Amino acid sequence: MKKMGRGTSYEKARIASLVRSLTIHRKLTTTYPYAKKLMQHGQPATKGVMSMVRSGYRRGDGAQMATVTIKDTALAVQKDADKTDETKRNKKDVAPR
Repeated sequence: MKKMGRGTSYEKARIASLVRSLTIHRKLTTTYPYAKKLMQHGQPATKGVMSMVRSGYRRGDGAQMATVTIKDTALAVQKDADKTDETKRNKKDVAPR
């Protein structure tokens, strides 16, 4: 694991904390280097599909930020199915012109 100015035990604890927060909240914003580490080391722990999007620069020190989200594949499929059913119902309710 590449060090980022702190000790190895700190880095491991930080990644573990980020994984824990991500599994609870499903979305988090952190610095880009930590987001990259999270994508590498946190994938097996989250049991879902993770995505990372760069989200600009932090105002105070100019550090590049990234937002990491986790998407549960089974939940995403269910939501898509619900949207399709709702669209079909809405089309039936609309009167023809």
